[in-house]
Amino acid sequence: EFRQSPYCLAADGRLDLVRVDLGGSPQHVARKVASAAHKRLSVPELAELAVRSRFQIVVLTTSSQKANYIAKAFADTDCADAVRIHLAVIPQLSLLLLRTK
Repeated sequence: EFRQSPYCLAADGRLDLVRVDLGGSPQHVARKVASAAHKRLSVPELAELAVRSRFQIVVLTTSSQKANYIAKAFADTDCADAVRIHLAVIPQLSLLLLRTK
């Protein structure tokens, strides 16, 4: 299952798992990210990377406001201290989401 997930290797050697906000509530997105984090932290090698800040989850979303809401919702999860998340705002993502509905 993990091999099929979209990962990126950053120039500094950090492993990023990419997740896309598909339009759910900030709480839903945060729960999905927390679930993905829990699954990966159960793998010793990924857990070690997370401890060394060499693993993070990148969440692509459509607006700064939504990113702030997701960050606040994620902070309330039980894995907020275990893995870093980075929220990337891509306004054009909303156009892609509209096309798929």
